[in-house]
Amino acid sequence: MGETEQNCTQEAFDTHWVAPFGPNASGFEQDLVQYLGNEVQVGALSSGTAAISILCATSRYQVSSLQTSWNK
Repeated sequence: MGETEQNCTQEAFDTHWVAPFGPNASGFEQDLVQYLGNEVQVGALSSGTAAISILCATSRYQVSSLQTSWNK
């Protein structure tokens, strides 16, 4: 990890914005909107669990179970 990354990580801890959101995440989202324009919409999630929850809530398919590597 370089000096910039170390400084950003330390700033996140110092300002108590480690999770789930904070000014860096909001800034990233705003920069992404400006870069992509209004024609594309994306979502940035903080965890795989959040991604699965959104998938289940918005899927036109019924998700009845998930096979994971730890329950095989």
